[in-house]
Amino acid sequence: MFGNQRNHGESPKSDEWTYKAMAEDLAGFLTSQGLEAVNLMGHSMGGKTAMNFALKYPGKVKKLIIADIAPPLL
Repeated sequence: MFGNQRNHGESPKSDEWTYKAMAEDLAGFLTSQGLEAVNLMGHSMGGKTAMNFALKYPGKVKKLIIADIAPPLL
């Protein structure tokens, strides 16, 4: 359902290009589709976006699958 993140492919273009902004884009998309909680998968940059989304909206994520990227070491 959700293919391209901002500034990728035919998605909207923006000067703001942060994981926080892309997580908000995802939240807006889910709301626009009437989805309350989802199984979320992200690859590479999409994985970082998915991790940011899951941290901010844990109740909206049933399952989280991250491929080819890891969270930063604390």
